[in-house]
Amino acid sequence: MAGPALALLNIATHRSQAAMEWMKTQPLIKQETLKAFFEVAKENQQAPLELYIAQRLMQDYPSVSSQSSYGLALIENGMIQDGINILKTLCRAPFKFSNSTRLSFFSCHRNKKDQKYAHELRSLMFNWERQGHLSKNRLREFGYIYIETLHDFNKAKQNFYILSNETPVNEEDVQTLIYLWGPKVNEEQALWIERKALQSHPKIWAIGLRL
Repeated sequence: MAGPALALLNIATHRSQAAMEWMKTQPLIKQETLKAFFEVAKENQQAPLELYIAQRLMQDYPSVSSQSSYGLALIENGMIQDGINILKTLCRAPFKFSNSTRLSFFSCHRNKKDQKYAHELRSLMFNWERQGHLSKNRLREFGYIYIETLHDFNKAKQNFYILSNETPVNEEDVQTLIYLWGPKVNEEQALWIERKALQSHPKIWAIGLRL
C-alpha cells in the first residue's frame, strides 16, 4: 500500500512527475486507485497527469466512466474538439450519466477560449435535457452556464423560475431570478416577488421593498 499512498500524496502536493514515474513502473493498478488519482489530479489542475491516468483507465478498464474521464482529460489539455466528440457520443447513448461524465461535460464551459465551442456546448446540453428530468443541482448548473457562457438569459430565467418554485425555497435561486428580470419588473413578476416575500424570506422581502 505504500506505493499507491505515496503516489496519491505526490499528486496532492503537486509532485506529478514523481507520481507518473511510479505509475509507469506498475503493469497494473487497481481501477479504484486510478480513479482516486484522477480525481485528485483534476482537483489540483494537473492536466498532463490527468491525461496519463485517463489513458491508463481506457487501456486497462474500458468503460463509459473511463471514456468520460478521457474526454475530460483531452479538453483540459487543450484537445477540445477531440474531447467534445467523445462527449457527444456519450450523450447519445441511453445510459445514466456518471459523475465523471458530468465533470467532463462542464469542463467544456471552463475551456471557452474559442467561442465556436458555444454551439457544441449548447448541443450537449440539449441532448442531456431531452434525456429526462434534470435534478435541482443540474438545473442550477445549466442555468449558470446559460448566464456565464452562452448568454442565453431567457433559458436561464426558465431554469431559475422552476427552481424558485420548488419547496423549500432556495433564496439564492430566487435572487438570481429577480436579478435576471432586472430592475423594471412587470406586474405579474412584482406579485410573484410579493408572494415569495410573504413566505418569510428576509432577503426576498428586502428586495421586494426596493421595487
